[in-house]
Amino acid sequence: MRQPIIPEDTFSHHGWDHRSSDYYFWSPSRGNTTHIHIGGSTRSGACTVKFISLKVNDSFAGKIYDVDQWEGASNWGALDAIDTTVATEFRRALSAIGIS
Repeated sequence: MRQPIIPEDTFSHHGWDHRSSDYYFWSPSRGNTTHIHIGGSTRSGACTVKFISLKVNDSFAGKIYDVDQWEGASNWGALDAIDTTVATEFRRALSAIGIS
């Protein structure tokens, strides 16, 4: 499977706030204590995704995607222990960029 490439402005179109050079996108309803961290190689305003991890209320909530560990598959089970509203927010944002 090909690694997804995510333009920097993709999440902002879905209400997620991005204010640093790193690929941290803050929840539209909860702010910077709840965010998606996208890791990979960045160039020209886009990121070739290597992993995506989730943080809720400043606590690590799990990895949802890791190209090395899961060969391009997603671990949606990481959302099972998260508040339903936040889990839905994460799901919508990730689906919008093709992580399913």
